[in-house]
Amino acid sequence: MLKRIFAICLGLILVTAIPARAQTDSAEYLERAEADIQKRRDATEGQRFGFAMQVIGEGDETSDVSLIYNPDNSANFGWTIVSPTLSQNKEIFEETQKQIESDAKHNPQEKSDQELIVDEIFDEEAAGFEYLRDDGNVAVFKFNADGSISMGRGEDDGDGPDFNKYMKAELGIDKELGRLAWIHIYAPKPFKPVIVAKIKKMDIWIHFAPAWTDGPLVQVREEVHVSGSAMFQKFSEHVIEIYSDFQPK
Repeated sequence: MLKRIFAICLGLILVTAIPARAQTDSAEYLERAEADIQKRRDATEGQRFGFAMQVIGEGDETSDVSLIYNPDNSANFGWTIVSPTLSQNKEIFEETQKQIESDAKHNPQEKSDQELIVDEIFDEEAAGFEYLRDDGNVAVFKFNADGSISMGRGEDDGDGPDFNKYMKAELGIDKELGRLAWIHIYAPKPFKPVIVAKIKKMDIWIHFAPAWTDGPLVQVREEVHVSGSAMFQKFSEHVIEIYSDFQPK
């Protein structure tokens, strides 16, 4: 619903250094996770659902906004702003309402519940998955998702700076459950996308889980850290989006 700032690029790894057994296991993890996504998507195709959303902003500005989305609600494009109310914080309430209306204007066909469903991540030819390591019960892969996440697009839909070449992307698969657990997109070092701006840190975590027991795999948490300077002014933002209480409709 709210605008996101993302970019990703391909990193390199020497696959010849991976033992044969690890390569076999890693392929199985990818296959199981892909099958899990496909099975859930096929079983719930066209299923609409409601959910709660909390957006916590920290850094130069702070905020804590709670919303409810209900596809059966024809008012306000399905959204209800729970808090803050207009009387509690007029500025944040109106800013949130403006964002809802802007998203609806620029994406009139968007279904906010469907946007959370995991889809088309496991295109191996485009993604070029490469096994990196085990992190506890999670198998971690490097991948190239170039073009699947946009960055720097404004309201006029013009192109912004290309962040892809500065970013790396990883995903984690729960080995026991055979399920996609998270995606991590980050800049390994500071960079300057344009002459007048420098990004000191960009770090994005996206976590996934089933919406309900046999439901689709959906995004349940997104955490973004961005800091740097632009036009000689420093900035720092930490935004957390939490999605919960999924209710099939």
